[in-house]
Order: sequence, then structure tokens, then C-alpha cells
Amino acid sequence: MTGSLANGNRTNNGFIIPLAADPSDDGHVSALGGRIETQLNADWKVRAETAAEWGRRNGRDMGDWKQRLHVGYEFLSGDDPASARNEAFDPLWGRWPQWSELYGPYTYGSETRTGETTNLNRLNLGWAAKVHPTTEISLDYHAVFADENSKCGSAGFSCGDKFRGHLVAAWARAKFDKHVSGHLMAEYFFPGDYYIAPKGDEAYFLRAELLLTY
Repeated sequence: MTGSLANGNRTNNGFIIPLAADPSDDGHVSALGGRIETQLNADWKVRAETAAEWGRRNGRDMGDWKQRLHVGYEFLSGDDPASARNEAFDPLWGRWPQWSELYGPYTYGSETRTGETTNLNRLNLGWAAKVHPTTEISLDYHAVFADENSKCGSAGFSCGDKFRGHLVAAWARAKFDKHVSGHLMAEYFFPGDYYIAPKGDEAYFLRAELLLTY
């Protein structure tokens, strides 16, 4: 088989094959990503990478993710230990993980009851995107404060600081069809000075779930 160029086209055994410019360069693409790498031991290393792209390519928008941002604020009054009244807001039947699988259900057990979230100022900033027809991901940051130092004098609680800490949550939710769905989620809590020894440790929560529905 032989070939040559003629008038900007390639000839192959007498057949003319037009040469077209690669259309992948027609557009403007932005990318944002990151990588985490850790050496577990002398034999094993773990690395995770992710990247997102957006812009226009070949006359079409890239990555129509239906993105959305959300901002929220929540206030639940706390009990002032210096008064004779109980000013703490009662969540009634709200004892379930409304915004965190880690912080509310497990942290409040030493203050009120498991999952009974009260005495709270919470500022939330989050982002979510439909990255695939079957999959949505979301990232949330929560700055968490107490309204009152209601547990002042109890082991593990300060009397002079109301900052509970930082909470970061990440979710990947997928629904593959009417029978199969699931999610991956991770949360990390970095405590503030509202907590003192023997409390005040960092906390992590991970979960993977697969549902088969019939």
C-alpha cells in the first residue's frame, strides 16, 4: 500500500482521502481537579484522583451537570444555665440525622439524647451537581456553634467558647434503574473550643450502601 499528499489531501492507491482538521481543538475547556496520595506501608501506596471539566467544545456546552449552590442557616435556642427556666428548643419528633449522619446522632448523646439536636447555630454552604444521568454528587460545609454554654462544668465542655467546630460532608447518590440504587458518603468533623479534654477529638464517618428493590 502506498500513499502521498496531493493538494492537501492524502492519496491511497489512487483513492483521494480528505484531510480534515481535528475538531477537538475547537473550543475553550477549563478543568479543576485534585489528587490525594499516601504511603500505607513499605509495600502499598494509595492514590485517588478526580477532575471536572466545563466550557464549550465543537460548538456544544460540556458537562451539563445541572449544578446548584445552596446556603442555609439554622438556629435552635439553648438553655441558659444561669436562669431558672429551660430555654432549650425541643425538637419534638425531629430526632433524626437531618443534615449530618455523624454530628447530630452521635455527638448530642452527651448533651441531651441521641439525635436530639438543640442549642445550635449552624451556617451551611453546599454544592450539588448531576454528573451523570444516574448519579448526583454533593459537598457541604457546616460551621457549627452553640447558643449557650449549657454544659459548663461538665466533663469535656468549656465554659467560655461556643464554637462547636467544622463539619464537611460529601455524598455520591446513584439510581441505576427502578431496582438498583445506592450511595457513598463521608463526613469529617474538626472540633472547636466548645469541647475540651477528654472530648475534642476529630471524628470521621464513612458509609457505602447498595439497595435492591423489588
